[in-house]
Amino acid sequence: MELADSTYAFLKELGDFSHVPSLTAADYFEYCRIAYRAGKRRGETIPNSLSGRDLYEGESISRLAETIRMFLAIHKTGRPISIADPEGVRRRLLGQDNIGIVPSYASLHRANQHFLREQRVFDVMHYDDLGRFKRRLTPFITWEPLAILKPLEKESRR
Repeated sequence: MELADSTYAFLKELGDFSHVPSLTAADYFEYCRIAYRAGKRRGETIPNSLSGRDLYEGESISRLAETIRMFLAIHKTGRPISIADPEGVRRRLLGQDNIGIVPSYASLHRANQHFLREQRVFDVMHYDDLGRFKRRLTPFITWEPLAILKPLEKESRR
């Protein structure tokens, strides 16, 4: 809890430090170089010879821990940086965030975008993935009402 609160306070106090009046492509790719090196996964090697442009064209990293490492690495260089939703980061660190449940036939890739911003859904899963914990967790699930399907009326014949 203390880590989440101190991280939240740190992100909130940055304020004006996050504004960049202009950014060249070279500056942007330098941000990418710093961020992707800081966010590399365990066992992953990133050659020092790669430019920020090379790294930008690679795989995007979106998990929270990697995002925070990227943020801190850029901040350490003195470059302007901010995280758009520090309260969302705090809630995720405390395990107070919402997880969306999508149909099993739907892809999980970017499925959080199907939820309203106000619902603050960052991660999604399939209901069947709850496995043996379904019974315990189902009472805590808030289900959205489904739209009522109505058959089309037949056009009257003339």
